[in-house]
Amino acid sequence: MVALRKRLDLTQEDLAKAAGMKQPQIARIEKGDVSPTWDTLSRIFGAVGAEVDVKVRVPGGKLVKV
Repeated sequence: MVALRKRLDLTQEDLAKAAGMKQPQIARIEKGDVSPTWDTLSRIFGAVGAEVDVKVRVPGGKLVKV
């Protein structure tokens, strides 16, 4: 998340405002102090036009998009 935010030249405050959150929440997520929910991640990435794409490898090695 940090790499994407910096690549887009956004501050934590910018990202927080775009996602409807507060800057300290973004800081805690980036530092690994908290584990965000899928909803929170989708909201953050969606705010910058990105998508969350989850793939699960099932027994036998097949990848399944969730």
